[in-house]
Amino acid sequence: MTASHFPPALTTAEPDAGHRVWAGSRLAQRWLSLAAWLRASLAAPLAHSRLAPQADHLALVMLVALLVASPWVGTGLNAVLVLLATGCVVLRLLHCPRPRARFNTLDLLVLSYVACHLVATAFSPFFLASLKGLAKMMVYWAAYFSFRQVLLNERAAFFLLTALVTTAGLESAYGIYQWVVGVEPLANWEDPEALDPLTRVYGSLMNPNLLAGYLLPVFPLALAAAATSSGRWRWLAIATAAAAPACIFFTYSRGAYLAWLASVGVFAALALHTSWPWLKQRRAWLAGLATGGLAVGGLVVWRILSSQALLDRIASIFTLRGHSSNSFRVNVWHGVVQMVQDNWAFGIGIGNAAFRKMYSLYMVSGYEALGAYNIFLEVLAEMGVLGLLVFLTLLGWVVLQHLRGIARGDRPTRWFSVAMLASMTAIAVMGLFDTVYYRPAVQLQFWLLLALTVYHSERLSLLPSPPSVSGVHPSP
Repeated sequence: MTASHFPPALTTAEPDAGHRVWAGSRLAQRWLSLAAWLRASLAAPLAHSRLAPQADHLALVMLVALLVASPWVGTGLNAVLVLLATGCVVLRLLHCPRPRARFNTLDLLVLSYVACHLVATAFSPFFLASLKGLAKMMVYWAAYFSFRQVLLNERAAFFLLTALVTTAGLESAYGIYQWVVGVEPLANWEDPEALDPLTRVYGSLMNPNLLAGYLLPVFPLALAAAATSSGRWRWLAIATAAAAPACIFFTYSRGAYLAWLASVGVFAALALHTSWPWLKQRRAWLAGLATGGLAVGGLVVWRILSSQALLDRIASIFTLRGHSSNSFRVNVWHGVVQMVQDNWAFGIGIGNAAFRKMYSLYMVSGYEALGAYNIFLEVLAEMGVLGLLVFLTLLGWVVLQHLRGIARGDRPTRWFSVAMLASMTAIAVMGLFDTVYYRPAVQLQFWLLLALTVYHSERLSLLPSPPSVSGVHPSP
């Protein structure tokens, strides 16, 4: 993906149902009235401001810095960068309100998701604890708002994806270095009774599972960038696409293994479907891809069979009670299900502080838990049935948009849609077994992916339908 693949967005796109619902609501009218009042009140000082005309560029710089810094710094600095970027976006909107991102269906779903958080907080039995969790979520919503507005810039998507892929490549290289030198574990990541010589790398994120969860969504994006780019950007994408799976492997995270296999399966199936007419006419490419896949698969199988500790670890995926980590998760799920049965309407409130207070009343194992160790169970516990339905609808909309992109997009759009579906698959599958989705480095990726989905769905609405001519096949 080069900068030319990301044209200016796209206020000329046909408004969708979400835009029409929003435009006809009283909330939209109140919001527009408030914005007009603020612009009128601040018109004089903004007219003499030297900062305001550059606010959109400053917001992009802040968001690029955020993506570069997120795996290396703490939650506080991440929040500061998000708020600075949001402040720049608001300043730009007050100074020059047009162009601005058009409100669409995903924005409506995000707003509904926000409303579910507000309701869950209002009805939480631990109101203050839930309020703290809500404040954290507001930072991520601000990041989504900033990404949406900044993507109006012609080159913003290129810079954001370059920052993400580059940082993931550096993180992968650091993790591989830790494996080479045999870094000491920071915590007991395995059964205390197990004689486990495996070196589990953790990068700068200080947790093997979190490191894997951070790299998983970037890997398909790097593959897509390598397939559609040229020059130095292609080599950077290839380097990240090669280093990320190696680093994921050395985390020895079982949930990450399952997520990576699911992600690669989705990517391979969709990429093959997209490229099959082109590949059928180029059998050398097809044979090369098949040989490379078999070689990588053989290398992985050999590495697994050559290490009894690794073989035992992978075999432990398929047992519930024979492994301490598995048994702990099963106990947490059992307690959370009971929690949901008693709080199914509005949930228990937002954030891990409210969760820990409520879980202490239901825990089976005698050990505290930071979360439900399952994205969907966590959303159900925090916000009730309605919150889960909105979350699933949001994910469903994303899937439909990218299937549409694969069906009728141009070449960069098709590859991007394939990568996005693979990335979302990785987040969802690992989220079935772990809490890494709620950590800043992964959450910021999730909201960036949503904003990029809107960007490409608007771009897609401006593309003509691809010609359907017998015997003529587009390049993959």
